Amino acid sequence: MAEPFDFLVRLRSSGAGTFVPDAERGAGIAPGVGALGVMSGDVAFDGNATVRVPETDSGPRGSQETTSLTITPNPEWHTDAMAALLPRIVAVVRRRERPRFLMRALRTVTALKMSTWKTYDVAVLGWWYGKNYGSILTYYGLTRAVERLGRSVLMVHETLGYSGYRVAWPDDILSMEFARRVGYAHTEQMHYSELPRLNDVARTFVVGSDQLWNPLIGRVHDDLFLDFVGPRNDRVAYGTSFGNRGTDMFEPSFVAKHAANLQRFKAISVREEYAIDTARDVFGVKASLVVDPVFLLPTEHYRDLASKGMVTPEGEYMAVFFLDPTREKTAVAQAVADKLGFEKILVIPNPEEGRELTASLFADDPRAEIMAKDAPENFLRGYRDSSYVVTDSFHGSAFAAIFEKPFSSLYNVKRGADRFTHLMTSLGFGDSRRVFETDSAEKIAENANVTREVDFAKAREYIETGRASSMAWLKAALDPVKRGSARGGRRQTRG
Repeated sequence: MAEPFDFLVRLRSSGAGTFVPDAERGAGIAPGVGALGVMSGDVAFDGNATVRVPETDSGPRGSQETTSLTITPNPEWHTDAMAALLPRIVAVVRRRERPRFLMRALRTVTALKMSTWKTYDVAVLGWWYGKNYGSILTYYGLTRAVERLGRSVLMVHETLGYSGYRVAWPDDILSMEFARRVGYAHTEQMHYSELPRLNDVARTFVVGSDQLWNPLIGRVHDDLFLDFVGPRNDRVAYGTSFGNRGTDMFEPSFVAKHAANLQRFKAISVREEYAIDTARDVFGVKASLVVDPVFLLPTEHYRDLASKGMVTPEGEYMAVFFLDPTREKTAVAQAVADKLGFEKILVIPNPEEGRELTASLFADDPRAEIMAKDAPENFLRGYRDSSYVVTDSFHGSAFAAIFEKPFSSLYNVKRGADRFTHLMTSLGFGDSRRVFETDSAEKIAENANVTREVDFAKAREYIETGRASSMAWLKAALDPVKRGSARGGRRQTRG
């Protein structure tokens, strides 16, 4: 049975000023569910659930246009709710006010969907839809952990209307394909003005573990501080990040607005130890330290997910995963393979436009094999079956520890080196796993830490202990009976 918020929308216009040739959204569609027999003037909501405007209807400039808004409802949608909202749909379709037609139409569909949605215990906001294995698996870990606590989860897609950094995401990218494979319940994208309606859909709202509160990132807006959540609903942050260490990046206006939002949270946790001070001193809130969400699930869970991969690497190999590949990093990886005697290198491209560059950098190395297909399951399979890993990725390093694969990590300064330092210290490695982009082949050969023999005892203890304490924190934060407030600390006055 498809979820009751699944739907299909087709917007078509002919004649002058075509605004969208054909747009389709939704999944798990159940078309042709029977005639609803709802009429409104000359616009019918028929058995095919299509609102049609007659061809003689004129556009805003007197042009002759035909426009249709097709909604294929889920069998669980209620006819009465559809009929009640039909006048809004009709008004939008008949006016066809450009360029706002598309957004108004989608808002109407959002209202129609929300009126018939089932309710959820938890709604999660964050960048789970990004084309990045770290983001995808971070939110996968969080959602599965919440579900293990007996809570149902709704994923909230990126909200539109804030700025040019917020865009309409395609439905055929690997993150959305993964979401369908693992069975996420999720919203479609909506305008931020529609977010308050979610208060009737979910009891608790959770922002996830990403740099969602970093003011230097253009996609960071009010919704990620849960400004739309009403007083009857709970606000929780799990492992959310402000970005790198330091406070100079926080403008007074940013602090004033979002300190007020964060002080309304029931519970806040962060993934970096220094962020506890930032939360307290800058925003006046208490924050607890938790492990990254990828550590919330046992290794066997990821082993099972890796078994669903579409690639099957053969033989012994060293895996390489670079988010930001360069010739220098490639040379470091090759030097590591030389020292450790690997005759095969499985190169896992960054799925976010990294495949072509990665392939070109390793083109002259006969040992290199480029992973054939981008998918989180394939990424995990490549790690699971490897004998060594070289990576410049934070989560690439984390999964090496999860699978207990000997590894070398190039701290990615571009994406934040502080979190690498915190992770390696927490895992008990210190700087022993670090190699540098500037390391020569001779330096790699002389580095005693570039070895297949790595002791994971401390890392295993950190992951298991951190998982237990973090799950306990999450359980308490999501308990609707337990009350709490993140307000507290000695917020500093900033000029």
